[in-house]
Amino acid sequence: MMVDSLVGQKLKQRRDELNLSLRALAAQTGLSAVFLSQIERGKSNPSLNSLQRIAKTLGVPLHFFLTNQKDSTIRKGQNLTVSTDIAKGKLV
Repeated sequence: MMVDSLVGQKLKQRRDELNLSLRALAAQTGLSAVFLSQIERGKSNPSLNSLQRIAKTLGVPLHFFLTNQKDSTIRKGQNLTVSTDIAKGKLV
């Protein structure tokens, strides 16, 4: 799964869990509802700062948007291509 579509899916999932409209999330994050909608649809990628504002507002850690529980198992012969250094706030 592509990271941009994963971020969008996770954003929509969490927003729905909280029964939060795009307009309400936009007001709380200072980002536009149009931009948030584009992220959810995989049409736009948020900056790290924007994603951090969204995560804080939704009450989830930043890495919530970058991990997929279904894809977390690494099988023999698979290569790990992305890692995060959450303590330093960097994508490695």
